Amino acid sequence: MQAELAQPAQVPEGFRRLHNNAAANPLREHLVMLDALQLAVRRDIRRTLLRQGANALAELGAARRGDICVIAGNGPSLNSTDWDRLDGLDILASNYAADHPELASRITILSVVNPWVVSQRPEAFEASEMRVALPYYLTYWLTDTSACIPVDAHGGFSPALASDKPFSTRSTVSYFNLQLAFVLGYRRVLLIGFDHRYEQPANAAEGDLLHAGPLDRNHFDSRYFAGKVWQAADVSRMEVAYATADIHYQRNGCSIINCTPESHLHLFPKLGIGQALALEPPAIVEQPAPPSPAARLVQRLRSPCSRIVQLAATLIALPAAAAGAALAGSGVAALLLSIVGFISAFTGVLLLNASVNVHRQQTEDDWAEIFASLRRAKGSAQGFEHHHP
Repeated sequence: MQAELAQPAQVPEGFRRLHNNAAANPLREHLVMLDALQLAVRRDIRRTLLRQGANALAELGAARRGDICVIAGNGPSLNSTDWDRLDGLDILASNYAADHPELASRITILSVVNPWVVSQRPEAFEASEMRVALPYYLTYWLTDTSACIPVDAHGGFSPALASDKPFSTRSTVSYFNLQLAFVLGYRRVLLIGFDHRYEQPANAAEGDLLHAGPLDRNHFDSRYFAGKVWQAADVSRMEVAYATADIHYQRNGCSIINCTPESHLHLFPKLGIGQALALEPPAIVEQPAPPSPAARLVQRLRSPCSRIVQLAATLIALPAAAAGAALAGSGVAALLLSIVGFISAFTGVLLLNASVNVHRQQTEDDWAEIFASLRRAKGSAQGFEHHHP
């Protein structure tokens, strides 16, 4: 398969100049993503990669060492971690985390979701002994994908609650890792290295491309992004992503605990690593019975695709009924055809309206819960200014 993939060396020189001089071109991010989409449009390769990822997720879920895992952020506080307390725990890390001398040998899965991170240092994700989870299209930048866990991905907030659903890459790679931990079956997640604060220009918006300069003060190593391009963070939007993960964790009897000292992230309970590990084992919530055929039908009716089909059926049924009446005159057949057509159209409208209302209500309920969580976090933050999008 690898021989079929276009590698970065084949990128046109004009693109390479724009990529190397990223800050000078307003279309720079789109050019990198356009480059990645050369792989995305190859359906056969996409299917192969997603199958590889699904198999890897199943394998890793079965091989996990317990119900508790650690997600490592890359903030400066990572350097004060008591590593001995993490012996025997699976650790999900991200981006250039393998540069940390204590963390490198402990990483169970390394993840990356940002094209700028992987394209500027692809060799950081090609160590043969490390499993790398990433959106399937980012494998474009890698020459060896044998250890990769390619998954489908999107840029919205909706999280992946099963291995066959697309993962969200919104706002922070740590949100991706929270979804990954959930899908793999971990029931309690401990967060380390989550400083949740960034030194960046005050007017920088989420995703703006910035040059790190010679020293990087936002990560555990001052060389982390030194001399590289990185994208500005928005902690408010990151918190929306974290709150989204949290409500799904809580609904399934799972928990997230922040074990980062002096963290500015106040959404989750804060405990030391020892305290978090001393808690009672996570309770296993009994899973609901499989949905009945009627419930599965309702689920299909609530899907966006089904709503489009219902609308199309309605638009077709109305003129069909009218045409039948016109062609058949005033006979009984015409009357029956008209009645059937209008009933079909009316039923389609009702189903469409009901499914849209149910979906809207679910979405509104989720967002209400997310922002209630954000308000509680704001209230518990001592003197910490917090701005919501």
